[in-house]
Amino acid sequence: MSLEVARLSIVGVVVVMQIDAWRGRFILTLSFSPISNISFEQLTPGAYSLEGQQAENHLLVKVRCTPNQYKNQTKIIDMAQQVLPEDQRLRLRQQFDQRPLDKHAQGWDELWKEGTTPWDRDRPSPALIDTLKDKKHILGTPYRKDLATPDDPHPPPRKRVLVPGCGKGYDVLLFSSYGYDAYGLDVSPHAVDRATASLSEPSLPSKYPHGLNGRGQTAFVLADFFKDDFLASIGGGNFDVIYDYTFLCALPPSLRPAWAKRMSELLSPSGHLICLEFPLGKEPKTGGPPHGLTPQLYEQLLDHPGREVKYNDGGYVVEDRSLDKSAEALERVDRWRAERTHEAGQGKDHVSIWRHLQAYRQTGPSL
Repeated sequence: MSLEVARLSIVGVVVVMQIDAWRGRFILTLSFSPISNISFEQLTPGAYSLEGQQAENHLLVKVRCTPNQYKNQTKIIDMAQQVLPEDQRLRLRQQFDQRPLDKHAQGWDELWKEGTTPWDRDRPSPALIDTLKDKKHILGTPYRKDLATPDDPHPPPRKRVLVPGCGKGYDVLLFSSYGYDAYGLDVSPHAVDRATASLSEPSLPSKYPHGLNGRGQTAFVLADFFKDDFLASIGGGNFDVIYDYTFLCALPPSLRPAWAKRMSELLSPSGHLICLEFPLGKEPKTGGPPHGLTPQLYEQLLDHPGREVKYNDGGYVVEDRSLDKSAEALERVDRWRAERTHEAGQGKDHVSIWRHLQAYRQTGPSL
């Protein structure tokens, strides 16, 4: 008998999913307060038979299926993630509403500690996988060919990637499997501990197989993205790639100019910033995290890194084209709608790639 236990948090709803493959049975236990009106049909497709009971503070649902249907366990998890979406948003807003900025790191760690991590998808972003496969003409190889030594049989140094707000590090591990030296950054000790523990999992090579370029180094660092104290431990700044997904949208709007300035500072002169733009289509005035973003917001922030931006009554950025882009600006090289992405952003997520304006003017969109 094979027994697996997966824990999924849904902001105010904790889902503990026990999977008994040998008997072909799913058991989902949802604990939350207060009890809300949830029909069993919301939790499982009609192809599954189920039984359930509601106690004072929890709902127990047993889902029985065939061994073949067992393979669709991800679908069950995805459906469970759709339960109580408004409660999810409310829980996150309450966690950071009126909380001082210097206490936000503590707030994120509390969520990781209690397992309330609705943003955690337990796998790398499909949009990032496609980007690394399909945009090699922009990103180049994972090696610094400009540092290659003639007649040296050894490959040049690997490019370095930074992933701020990395969580459990799925995307960091993906970059490493593509041959980059990848560094994940997070303010939560619990998140960093879990990411670091994944490096010793026996299944790591099969989950993240490497190609002909080999596997790059991987490290997870507990640090504040906006401070320099972590740089010495990972070889300094000047990153060849920086990847942002669910990081900008997690920051309070007051930190957005600092986010743009920091991206410009940490990105090497020839480097690329990859942004998986999420959530698009969410009304900014509804608050967050995650805070609703727009393509225009990215442009305004990265045209003048560090400059304050203005918003209208709806929370949308007011575009200001009165000034030329600053010397520190990042220029958008490419942007496209992600054909594959996590379910929360399906049909809306876009990926954009940015470079320093001076490098873009000198060499064009590709390196």
